[in-house]
Amino acid sequence: MTANEVYENNLQHFKTIKRYGEKAQCQCPAHDDKHASLTITKGRKCTLFYCHAGCAVDDVLKASGLEKKDTFYDVEPRSLNWKTYVEAREKRRIEAVYNYVSINGGYAFTKVRMQGKKMIYGTLVNERFTYGLGGRSRKELCAVYAPDGVQAINKAVSEGKVIFIPEGEKDTDTLNKQGYAGFSYGGVNDWTADMAQLCKGAVVYVLAENDEPGRRVANTIQSDLQGIAKSAKVIVPVPDIPKADISDYFAAGHSKAEFEQMLKQEQSSVKESVRDPKDVPMKKRSKLTLCGFIWWRIMERLLEFLMRP
Repeated sequence: MTANEVYENNLQHFKTIKRYGEKAQCQCPAHDDKHASLTITKGRKCTLFYCHAGCAVDDVLKASGLEKKDTFYDVEPRSLNWKTYVEAREKRRIEAVYNYVSINGGYAFTKVRMQGKKMIYGTLVNERFTYGLGGRSRKELCAVYAPDGVQAINKAVSEGKVIFIPEGEKDTDTLNKQGYAGFSYGGVNDWTADMAQLCKGAVVYVLAENDEPGRRVANTIQSDLQGIAKSAKVIVPVPDIPKADISDYFAAGHSKAEFEQMLKQEQSSVKESVRDPKDVPMKKRSKLTLCGFIWWRIMERLLEFLMRP
């Protein structure tokens, strides 16, 4: 690596406020810096760091995810720890990382869940995390979280397996561990109708979280699946606990066998609701026909009475 490449590589670990020549004013990750008090200079043999607030160089490097050997121009820097960089910048720990893919299967972006339910979005290329989505919204990217990739969803559909669509990534991981195929769209505001194409010809269960936004987006998904999926049913796995989801269902001690039984009951209710009239027993149909005839005769007599002078 050239001196310029090492210097530029080092700068990517800091939030740069101003650059001039071979110097940059950056926010120091080692303290709560609101004034860009860290000066980073391209030296003769290595990158130089000076915090005007008094932070030690070792503390600055540790907080940024760098080591001293990464700052020297005559050595090859190690693979950078992007998670350390993000945690130092956000000043909180990473709880989970989810890589999203487009409905065509290509990598789209990475969603990082931090402590305190803070979510950050960016791209992860060659173990380097870059904040932001290049000016595009998540809806524009039309990406989903599928633990085993879109190819696994396509394979499950072709094999006639049920596809599950929960709301969150954690729920998708829960289902995946139970041996089910499914994907997450991210959140109540991230679903797009184009995602329904992943379920073409499939039997689909939309697993709604037990709250108003969760039910609303689940109904929207069910509507978008009409004419695309073989069938689509909305299920609230834990209807008696507010905001509960499928992860809560299994965490409460329910078994896979119990879940399968719930699905069978739901499927039976669907079949019952769409039963063809000819499947109704003849005796019952005769009773319905007789009732209709009697009602018609009563109305006819009532009209005759009202029409009399």
